[in-house]
Amino acid sequence: MNNYDLTLYEYLKSRVYPCRLTTRKDETIVRCPYCGDSVKSKQSTHFYIQNIPPFKYYCQRCSVKGIFDEKTVKMFKLDHTLDRYLKNTYNDYIGKLNRKYGNSIFHYMSKQKEPIFLPNQYTQLEIDKINYFNNRIGVKLTEDEISQFRIILNLEDFYINNELTNSLNKRKIDLIKHLNENYFCYLLNDKNTINCRNIKNGKWKHFKLKIFEETKEMSKRFYSIKNDIDLSNTVFNINIAEGFFDIMSVYYNINNKKMSNDTLYIANNGKGYKFTLTYLASMGILNADINIYSDLDVSINDYKNNILKNDILSHMNGINIYYNNVEGQKDFGTTMDNIKLSSKNIVRI
Repeated sequence: MNNYDLTLYEYLKSRVYPCRLTTRKDETIVRCPYCGDSVKSKQSTHFYIQNIPPFKYYCQRCSVKGIFDEKTVKMFKLDHTLDRYLKNTYNDYIGKLNRKYGNSIFHYMSKQKEPIFLPNQYTQLEIDKINYFNNRIGVKLTEDEISQFRIILNLEDFYINNELTNSLNKRKIDLIKHLNENYFCYLLNDKNTINCRNIKNGKWKHFKLKIFEETKEMSKRFYSIKNDIDLSNTVFNINIAEGFFDIMSVYYNINNKKMSNDTLYIANNGKGYKFTLTYLASMGILNADINIYSDLDVSINDYKNNILKNDILSHMNGINIYYNNVEGQKDFGTTMDNIKLSSKNIVRI
């Protein structure tokens, strides 16, 4: 039988309402401080906290995830009684990771250290991947853009150059080799998930490779083009599409590489708009113009009735949805001559 640590639950139970345990007592459930949780019922709870250190959390409503720490205590407007305990449990957790991965997890996950993306050399393998990108979007990728876009042209070089090989077993080494030979890869914002797209014939069209499996619950599954945002701006311009090549085409072909300190280009890697917008709000990006470059199979009613149902949107300026009106094109992940931008569809939530 599992022995769960209920210290955090007991603390929250005395200070937060509603607060309850799951039947198995493996998780504590409270209302989410990020999205505000259900508006219809103040009794509804969607914020699940694991009752094992380091107390990872996940909201079933807005998909925010992370580790319950001092920052989360502040979001719940609680005192700092648990701060030392939370810090100690997190340090124990990191210690276990260190014993498995060595120092690589520290220097790689550090905010001060940027991963090395450029390959050691440009063989036909790397050139083929560059050509795939160029032909798909109709541009010429530069070496600076390879790093800016977090494109990994050679997975094996990436692991070696970033000192990530310590804990690799033969199975994962073989997997990396297979992905390297057959997939176009890029790193998501969590610096832990490598999205891999098959550019040859193969079993999997897409594959998500985790660098550190133990930290995957903290992953932010979306992608954005690297840019320094000034949070003191009063208005932000947020461009969102479903896929990596969609947002690359928006950046190049629609906005002519327009970038400033109030602009973001984001790929959801799916229809996870709620999660993306909630995360942006948690960073203080609230007063924003949202431009969604949609796949054709998602209607305006889908956005109104389901996808964009989120309290966070009340803090945004407005939502503009665009489609690619070229016959036979389902999205924006193509060359300029295959794009005809629709008129603006304004959605009010």
